[in-house]
Amino acid sequence: MNLKLRLHLLQHLSTQEDEIGSTWIWLLAIIGIIGVIAAIAIPNMSKCGPNKAVLAEAKSAIGTMNRSQQAYYLEYATFAKSIKELQVGIREQTEHYNYSIQAQENIVFNYAIARHEYAHFGWFSKRPVKSYVGGVFIYKDPKTSEGLTLAITCESNLPGLIKPAKPTMSKGVPTCGKGTTPLTR
Repeated sequence: MNLKLRLHLLQHLSTQEDEIGSTWIWLLAIIGIIGVIAAIAIPNMSKCGPNKAVLAEAKSAIGTMNRSQQAYYLEYATFAKSIKELQVGIREQTEHYNYSIQAQENIVFNYAIARHEYAHFGWFSKRPVKSYVGGVFIYKDPKTSEGLTLAITCESNLPGLIKPAKPTMSKGVPTCGKGTTPLTR
């Protein structure tokens, strides 16, 4: 082979090796960028993902039970003593919660008790599951002597499998019990 041809062949082969190396560098750079995006996105997705739906289930159910108890009292002058009697379409047990009612003469407590302290969502980290209690009170207005129904929904401060403390009535205002926080109305 003549010298000119060899030189041309060597030049061509060295150019190809640069292109292959360059391709690998680009591929590694793209994989690195995807890795950084995943490292940022996955923790954020786990914070706003399935756990919010679990908690929303309980909050919605307690809100529905509170409003239904108020309507039930207006119609029957007593509170429903069971979920079946309340007829709101809420099951007594779901994957994450047990629902129950504890009725007295002038007050009713509606419970959503967590069935486990933490929920696992596949490769998402485990997330805390809190319990909830709703209270509906009959309050006699001292000025008009008219009976009113007042409701409150409280969230336990910590995840757990026990009933949250019952709300109480303080100076005509429903108040959450110890270890619970009121949800905004």
